[in-house]
Amino acid sequence: MARYRYLNAIHPIIERHLHALITPTSRVIDATLGNGFDTEKIIERLGPKGAIYAFDIQQEAVERSRDRLQPIFNRPQEDRPEITLICDSHTQFARYITEPINFIIYNLGYLPKGDKTITTQAHTTLESIKVGLQLLAPNGTMLIALYPGHPAGKVEKYHLEKYLSQLDQRQFHVLQEQFINQQNHPPLIYLIEKAKVS
Repeated sequence: MARYRYLNAIHPIIERHLHALITPTSRVIDATLGNGFDTEKIIERLGPKGAIYAFDIQQEAVERSRDRLQPIFNRPQEDRPEITLICDSHTQFARYITEPINFIIYNLGYLPKGDKTITTQAHTTLESIKVGLQLLAPNGTMLIALYPGHPAGKVEKYHLEKYLSQLDQRQFHVLQEQFINQQNHPPLIYLIEKAKVS
């Protein structure tokens, strides 16, 4: 039995945000596909009129995720959302997406059970986030899960905090969630909501 019910780890917290922020008709980007866990949970929230674009720079990640999602791909097309797995950098959103997006998720770091030397980098993460914020629909939300316990994660944290803290509050509200009494650089979440145009 877990010692804590609601604040036991970062992933259940992320999942609660997915349930709160994604509707059956949402258009979603998973910017860091990885092994497909987030994409799978997002698809559970989407109906046939929803869509998800999932990006990863590693072909291994795309193939693992396709295997994980195969039972969903086997459903009739009219019974599942539109699912697009893309082997490309998340800096390339604009090459594939022109429609407004309701929700974007980043789970930064390296591929679990993959090559730990291949990890997200601050400069490409920032480039991608800037494009993603442009794609967000009014009241669309971006969730960024960041892991500063490894060297690249520390650099990402520094640059993301600097950039996100300077966003114009008339256009975006930014919330940070973090365990503050845990050792060893605990993960944190940034939530960014785009303002509704008046």
